[in-house]
Amino acid sequence: MKKIKTKAKKYNWADIFQRMLNTFIQGMLSYLALSLNGITNPNDIVLESLLLGAIASGISAAMNILIQEMEMRQWLLKSFTKDI
Repeated sequence: MKKIKTKAKKYNWADIFQRMLNTFIQGMLSYLALSLNGITNPNDIVLESLLLGAIASGISAAMNILIQEMEMRQWLLKSFTKDI
């Protein structure tokens, strides 16, 4: 049991929670995008599943681009302020 506890302490729980929250938000937004446009139809479950996955992956890509851009700007600011 001690091995499990020490191994669990090594995880970055804040990062895990943030990723979980991001995934939930992406899924929720993709479902809202479909349902608000009236695309939800019980007979088209395959099409709906494909669209949900496509929208969620698009939201994920957009979020990752924004996060990387913000991290790059922070890195640049830190790099230039050290030299001054």
